[in-house]
Amino acid sequence: MKLIKKEWAKCILPYKNIVKNIYIGKCVYGRDIRGGAAHAHNHIDDLHFGCLCFPSKKRMHLKSTALHEVAHLMAPNSSKKVIDTHGKEWISKLEKIAGYDIMFYEILRIIKSYDTRQYYQFKYGIK
Repeated sequence: MKLIKKEWAKCILPYKNIVKNIYIGKCVYGRDIRGGAAHAHNHIDDLHFGCLCFPSKKRMHLKSTALHEVAHLMAPNSSKKVIDTHGKEWISKLEKIAGYDIMFYEILRIIKSYDTRQYYQFKYGIK
């Protein structure tokens, strides 16, 4: 379901020039995401670049989740692999718009979501 701007989370409204549309429950492409993860369409070749998709309104109203996704739009063309989308540019944008505490929380949450060894191999070139 596409939301009108007055239904958007207050923390997203300052970025209405970056966020084009917000969808709840289903991705802009129609895929059911209820119970899944929020995501941003941040590839400039994506027809729906600038759209945010959340599994529920409750998740959209979580400031850390909402700003996490906005930061993806501010760091476009990240790789589609989870490990690549949360690199230095995204971290910098998230810290700028959300502050250090939320940025640190989101990084810890992301690290827990995939193999730590794989993360360090990617991030620091450790073999």
